Amino acid sequence: MRKWIDEMSDYMENQEEVFPLPDDLSEEMHQAALEMDFLVQAAEQLQTAYSSILEKVEHVNT
Repeated sequence: MRKWIDEMSDYMENQEEVFPLPDDLSEEMHQAALEMDFLVQAAEQLQTAYSSILEKVEHVNT
């Protein structure tokens, strides 16, 4: 997911050089990208926590 976000950011930067975006749209897209990055980070943290819990449960069951 992070790779896709990075690729989309690069693409949008390249497009913006050719077709400049209005400032408000550019700011809104930037804010959306920040929020997506935050959600990806949160998902990664949840995955790490979930994996840790599974390891502990497996350890207790053995």
